[in-house]
Amino acid sequence: MAAALDGIKVLDLSRILAGPWCTMTLADLGAEVWKIENPDGGDDTRTWMPPSVEGISTYYLSVNRSKKSVAIDLKTASGRAILTELASKADVFIENFRPASLKALGLSYESLSERNPRLIHCAISGYGRSTAFADRAGYDFVMQAETGFMSITGETDGNPMRLGVAFVDLATGANAIQSILAALFARERTGRGQSIDIALFDSGLHFLANIASGYLNTGSNPTRFGNAHPSIVPYQLFDTADGAIALAVGNDQQYRRLCRDVLAREELCTDERFRTNAGRTRQPRCAGAGAGGRDLALRHQDADREAACQRHSGRRVAHRGRGVRLGGSEGARRHHGGARPAPWRGAHGALAATDVGLADHDASCAAHARAAHARGAGFGAGLFG
Repeated sequence: MAAALDGIKVLDLSRILAGPWCTMTLADLGAEVWKIENPDGGDDTRTWMPPSVEGISTYYLSVNRSKKSVAIDLKTASGRAILTELASKADVFIENFRPASLKALGLSYESLSERNPRLIHCAISGYGRSTAFADRAGYDFVMQAETGFMSITGETDGNPMRLGVAFVDLATGANAIQSILAALFARERTGRGQSIDIALFDSGLHFLANIASGYLNTGSNPTRFGNAHPSIVPYQLFDTADGAIALAVGNDQQYRRLCRDVLAREELCTDERFRTNAGRTRQPRCAGAGAGGRDLALRHQDADREAACQRHSGRRVAHRGRGVRLGGSEGARRHHGGARPAPWRGAHGALAATDVGLADHDASCAAHARAAHARGAGFGAGLFG
């Protein structure tokens, strides 16, 4: 059976994480994704290391599988002409340029849609294209601070902390995926594409979820709870005789079973202070248990509740059998399912622009393609053919 996005052609001019995360998922869904990179260096994340495998950044590998890399110098007129031609054949055009830069390159949605009215354009930026900060760069770390996530992350009496992964970038990428899929669906009915404006700042605010709702409805500023939860108890880390245990009890029935079946402390669920979740949230939090953590976790899982000993994230990934590894050669790369490994910069090269169906371009475009190919970059054979 054909993949859901089989036949959909995507031009990916995005860099770093949010955009590449989006386009990698589109590729996973069957789209043909061409990653357009600067011949001099390519995506910034190619140099983000350690860790690395044989000189290749594992950060880059994590968000660029199943794509084809094409190196085009957009500072040249011929490079821009080639990209404009490719955009006329694409279904989706994704970029995270600053608006002024994109307009100067002649690659705005308005200009591209004149040649290709069915084109779906997705702009990913820090603060949105219609705000006072439209030309301001956006980084996940800054967004976690500005949206307030760091104010609710960390120990109660400690400093604000960022989450250990760039989740605002990832949430933005997920929002871009949903928006593009909706635009593709809408195009089936209207026959026309549209421009989508996705901002990291908006995504961060949106993912405040219940925290934002609490503030908007009560006016009370949320505070940090460490690994505990402001609205659910127990829902936190507990120190045990052999390490920490993460315990999540989502309702009063689960709490009663915890006390009776796991802890053998029925008085904890009959005491009026602890009988309901509302009562438990009003009590001082404790963080210790006398029994061993692994024993408690096993007994807790047997009682049909969520508990886990603290584990290294790498072990969880390995357990699920996910990921893409890069070996010493194309043949040595390993990946899961039908996915292809992340490409070398400009890996899908051809000797001349005519090899990608651009015969109507003048000789300067062909010369540009040959020069790029000679630098180890180039244009993919059969690109959108």
